[in-house]
Amino acid sequence: MKKIYFSYIWAACLLVALLSCKKDLKKLSLGEWNPNLAVPLAHSTFDVYDIFAHTNAEDLVVIDPNTGMLALVYKSDIATLSGNQYVSINDFSDSKSLSLSALGGTVSPSFSSTFSHSGNEEIDFAFDNSAQIKEFKFDDGDLFFNISSTFKHPVTISFSVPSLKKNGVIFSKTINVNAASGSASTASVYEDLAGYVADLTLGNTTNNKLQVNYQITVNGNGNPILATDQISLDFGFTSLKMDYAKGFFGTRNLVVPSDSVLLKVFQYSDEGYFELVDPEIRFYLTNSFGLPINLNINQIKTINVNNGQVLNLLGYSQQHLLNYPSVMGDSSLTTIVFTKNNTTNLEQVVSPAPKYVTFDANAVANPSGNTGVDNFVTKNSRLKAYCEVELPLHGLAHSFKLRDTVNFSTPTEAENLRSVMFRLIIDNGFPINVLAKLRFLDENYQEVFMYSNDQLLLAEAAPVDGNGKVTSNKKKISDLKLSENQIQLLDHVKYIELQAEANTLDFASGKHIKIYESYKLNLKLSGQFEGKF
Repeated sequence: MKKIYFSYIWAACLLVALLSCKKDLKKLSLGEWNPNLAVPLAHSTFDVYDIFAHTNAEDLVVIDPNTGMLALVYKSDIATLSGNQYVSINDFSDSKSLSLSALGGTVSPSFSSTFSHSGNEEIDFAFDNSAQIKEFKFDDGDLFFNISSTFKHPVTISFSVPSLKKNGVIFSKTINVNAASGSASTASVYEDLAGYVADLTLGNTTNNKLQVNYQITVNGNGNPILATDQISLDFGFTSLKMDYAKGFFGTRNLVVPSDSVLLKVFQYSDEGYFELVDPEIRFYLTNSFGLPINLNINQIKTINVNNGQVLNLLGYSQQHLLNYPSVMGDSSLTTIVFTKNNTTNLEQVVSPAPKYVTFDANAVANPSGNTGVDNFVTKNSRLKAYCEVELPLHGLAHSFKLRDTVNFSTPTEAENLRSVMFRLIIDNGFPINVLAKLRFLDENYQEVFMYSNDQLLLAEAAPVDGNGKVTSNKKKISDLKLSENQIQLLDHVKYIELQAEANTLDFASGKHIKIYESYKLNLKLSGQFEGKF
């Protein structure tokens, strides 16, 4: 419908362009004119894609390949949830100071032997929403160790994390600290965690925990050992990013932002009524999260922004448990389709030419709590949702009104014309009548003159058979003549406004028509000019 409107706007533009064409007007002013000069202006053919989907051909879809039956399908992405948004791990750090006695050493005026101390620290990672994580693979991050020693002897510290492995090899690190001289001696190490897998169960006894083992050895060099000597350990995990995680991620609400689908066919309409056969609203949700998610579609409604009319879809199922994969790297698709058969009023909510279909929803992960089956998520996991609204071009429409303006510039030789007539010949292969009015406006969009107070039938609907399919084209010839007085007013005109109305064939009797891919509309525009003697 929008393209039908666009086509006649374009015809009006041709009219304006011709009045601005100085070449033909100069012939008149120089005496090289004929009082009835006829000029062909345009000859164009419009198919269904030009008329219904001129901004995006993908909006128009053949829904019956055998017949070429068409539907308008409008899409909109709703939301995307990523794995890193869902599971995040907080940084962790800890410190420990070990005195001489805690290390098992004794004061000595001169120490040339060795002594060692072994211990461990338990790390309890904090995950969002109290998630219980059993296994976590790091995509990025660092494990750091900062050592400070006041011993005037070399110190060796060996760390190992038995349940932190990369390619099956346990994490271990040995750090050598020089003998202190005057002040404490320090050493620091940062280890890249990318590719490491952490078993956070401590032998299947818990969740979210790692154990760091360490062994400290003081290597005597003959210097004394003082009672105040100590070793301080600082260690932690920082800048952590997930590759994947397994466990129970908790029952939580997921944000699904409210969104809408723009129905472009109604985008430029002022008003109108549509009665469509078998419209559909479809939701597609692709899920690569390995966990149950329940989607609650709270509200679906249409909005006519011109008059504020809002209609709510009724009688549809709101709760939908989404499919989810059982293997990391896979994804599962859930398709939710609303038709006239599983709703109360779907055909009615799209009848008043709404501009938007809007929806509001929320989702809950693990709605049944911990069922004993581990969840999983990866950095590449996505929950993607988008909506389609399918409007089959089968039904009836009336009072579908469209309005727009085109710029107009007055030709310098317009005063040399007594009258101008445009002949518009439309050979219409669509079962749609198009009526129009032309208003000529000044720079403030105030009316200078109306071409005619009556609507002009510019395109007459083609006849259809009992199945609503066009049987033959319908030709209509329209002569649009500007009077001499109207031409003189053109100096004040800056815009031309077209007010168009589209109605399907015999809509008043309830006749349904269908739009097929083969339909075409042929348009010819010519001009006839009468100059002043």
